[in-house]
Amino acid sequence: MIGDFSKSAVEKAVLAATLQHPLTLYPIAVGVVGVTAVVLLIPSFGWLLVAVGAMTLGIGSWIVNFFFRSEIYADRYLQSLHDQLAKQRQARLESLQDALEACQTVPEAGTLAMQGAEQFVQIREKFDNLVAILDQKLDRRELTYHRYCGSAEQVYLSVLDHLQDVTTLLQSIRAIDPAYVQYRKNALQALASMTPADEAELSTLNERQQLHTQQLGRVNVLLTQ
Repeated sequence: MIGDFSKSAVEKAVLAATLQHPLTLYPIAVGVVGVTAVVLLIPSFGWLLVAVGAMTLGIGSWIVNFFFRSEIYADRYLQSLHDQLAKQRQARLESLQDALEACQTVPEAGTLAMQGAEQFVQIREKFDNLVAILDQKLDRRELTYHRYCGSAEQVYLSVLDHLQDVTTLLQSIRAIDPAYVQYRKNALQALASMTPADEAELSTLNERQQLHTQQLGRVNVLLTQ
């Protein structure tokens, strides 16, 4: 799952962003190099003042950004998380609905596929409603808004992941026709004597029947979580 909306993660992101700001990073780097050069290569009070001045500029820039403009950097970090989650969500939405509809034609899986499709619609409506409520109650620029919205998006993506697993499981048994499998089993078991080929076919049919039952059971568990 992308992103961490916790307070500690935001603080770390703000610290990293302010330390990497060009007006912080480059002057401090120049200052360190300058002081090193003055000490080791070019003893000069003038160059020392320039180096110290550069370091002072860098440190001052960091103080301003970290202590007085931290909300700007926090908002940028949280917005980037939202953008990443939105891309993930859109990628899933584009394919998942069609996949769930296609799974309704999997033998004996129509009801489960329809249940998954209903969950898909319901979770989308719940997410949209929650975002609408947050937009009414909170300012989009507030950290609280980002945290609530981010948590909701992560839950939404988790449900979509489960539904994606549902479609994968159902597609894996699309080629298994339980009615035909049972028909062939009955025909083989009715034989007075089975050849090795008949026994091998019966074993394969039993495995396919068991796989079909197991996969449907796993789908049912996913849909009830």
